Amino acid sequence: MDTAYRAQGTPPPRSEEQITLGRAFDAFAAFLDKQWQENRYRVQDGIAGLRSDMSLDPQGNPTDDALWFDWLEAIDRTR
Repeated sequence: MDTAYRAQGTPPPRSEEQITLGRAFDAFAAFLDKQWQENRYRVQDGIAGLRSDMSLDPQGNPTDDALWFDWLEAIDRTR
């Protein structure tokens, strides 16, 4: 992932990249691991809080840029 986007505080454009189901599953596990390690969503809201932060706006853009960056990094880690 291009870290310049994170430095600018803007999300990178959404990619239409195709990934396998296995890679998507690995990326999701890596994403959840990071959220757990950073102590996000452990006690207060749990999975419901995480899911509500994973919303898209009417234009299809993520509403939580940090979570989007975490997701892209998880995909990169599984390459």
